[in-house]
Amino acid sequence: MKHSLVIDLGNTSVKYAVFAGEKFICQTKIVIDDKSFLKTKTTLTKMLKENKLQASDFEDAILFSVVPSLNK
Repeated sequence: MKHSLVIDLGNTSVKYAVFAGEKFICQTKIVIDDKSFLKTKTTLTKMLKENKLQASDFEDAILFSVVPSLNK
């Protein structure tokens, strides 16, 4: 079964969660202090490795955002 990456982009943090269908797999959170791409990449890579996931396991991503200027 393919997985979905759910991203909740808030004013003070970004939360990431992985689901397989309706089943919750894992989650992580990054505090928005420096908006660093490297910090984001490192945190997501760690979450994926810990759960034995790779990019090819994902079918889609869903973004929820209250900060339109950070959507890129």
